[in-house]
Amino acid sequence: MTRLATSTALALCLGASPALADLTAQQVWDRLETTMTDMGYTVTATETASGNALEITDMTLVYALPDDEGTVTAEIARLSFAENGDGSVLVEMSDSVPITIVASLPDEEPERTVMTYNDGDLTVTISGRPSDLQYDYSGSAVSISLVEMLVDGEPMMTDDSRFDVTLSDVSGSATIKNAPGQPSDVTQESRIASLAYDLAFPDEATGEMAQITGALKDVTLDSQSSLPEGFNPNDPEAMAIEGFESRVNMAYASGAMTFAVPGEAGINTGTSQSASGAFELVAEDGSFTYDMSAEDLSYAMTSAELPVPVNVDMSEFGLRLTFPTMASDTPEDVGVALTLSDLALSDAIWSLFDSAGVLPRDPATLVLNLTGQVTPNMSLMQPEAMVAGGVPGELNALTLENFEIDAAGAKLTGTGDFRFDNDDLQTFGGVPRPEGSATFSVSGANALIDKLISMGVLTSEDAMGARMMMGMFAVPGDAPDSLNSTITINEQGHVLANGMRIQ
Repeated sequence: MTRLATSTALALCLGASPALADLTAQQVWDRLETTMTDMGYTVTATETASGNALEITDMTLVYALPDDEGTVTAEIARLSFAENGDGSVLVEMSDSVPITIVASLPDEEPERTVMTYNDGDLTVTISGRPSDLQYDYSGSAVSISLVEMLVDGEPMMTDDSRFDVTLSDVSGSATIKNAPGQPSDVTQESRIASLAYDLAFPDEATGEMAQITGALKDVTLDSQSSLPEGFNPNDPEAMAIEGFESRVNMAYASGAMTFAVPGEAGINTGTSQSASGAFELVAEDGSFTYDMSAEDLSYAMTSAELPVPVNVDMSEFGLRLTFPTMASDTPEDVGVALTLSDLALSDAIWSLFDSAGVLPRDPATLVLNLTGQVTPNMSLMQPEAMVAGGVPGELNALTLENFEIDAAGAKLTGTGDFRFDNDDLQTFGGVPRPEGSATFSVSGANALIDKLISMGVLTSEDAMGARMMMGMFAVPGDAPDSLNSTITINEQGHVLANGMRIQ
């Protein structure tokens, strides 16, 4: 559905000819057909013109997957274009569009998946000039359903199976600017009152139905893209060409999910909720960033395979990944950031390993923010190169911007910065030689060790070894039961703890 919708939008909006006063039905269809063909689709259809309207019937779009691995086919019974008399064109499509995906892999049975796309009363109005188009759309419901799936020649869907995704109260607009010789700039804003999903499929091991239902409320979806002249959407390497930028932001006001999944000992049931969430995808200059977050999360599960119900709450969850997607001769940015704030477990879970309540049960926090630079030797857009093996790249630098673990009455924090010499692989046994330092602080460690001894988790001998290790690498801090440590690796490859060489 995403590819079809994106292709249609691009087809309607890219490849503009010199500006005209008004848009015509024939002009819009010609642009759509030409662009779809340029994108690799085989288009067949019957055209019928009548006054200021154009009717397209029996339209078939076929896209051949790379390396003859299959096809994607969409069949559109009717696509109409009607001039509104004000320079705009109204576009309407058949309520139901079947989409068939056939995967043909060597020495394997063909896999076949059939989905149905339903756009209900969705309408699209295109206005503006060919070099500066705007389209506005709205509809009460848009959905996609999985109706057939064959794997190894065997049907995976039963009479009770379903895979339905429904978008309710959809509205939005987009502007596309494509002057000759200039990048194509595409911006879009969408609003969706509800994004609901309903899945049911048989469990392979037990044959019982697994069910997952949920919804996101008040969804917003915004995107901006700049596509350089000559950009080929079918070539993954095209994302590395100069001038390519794409950013997608999605946010929702609330989310909820319920599930019932068969297990060896019975049905596992549960729920999850979040007060809000956001996603961001950014691709530019051969780099990709994925960023997601959610607030006020709660998760509950009951399973016959677990001794107690699982209940987890969290005030904030965040994950951010940045990495290069293309091979490069120069260092590129990488990064990973993880945040788990106020992670609280139910008393039933705590009692499994601390029935006497020895450990503080305050909510825990984990924060990790790591940035760096690598020189990638391989492109993620060429899976065959990744599979072939070899050294994927060079690690050039790592910076620990922030590290924090606050749990069970103890707290550990740290920062650090290191550079790596890839010409020296001997000093550290095949690893590029680092140079830099990291500083750590810990509080409440001795009190935590005492509690673990009283619980029987640690023996006195184990505790003594742990304390000796802390004494070797750390020095007392200003506050009671606190330790500080600075680990340095110098240009000779010597490792020092608080100025004292330990290697």
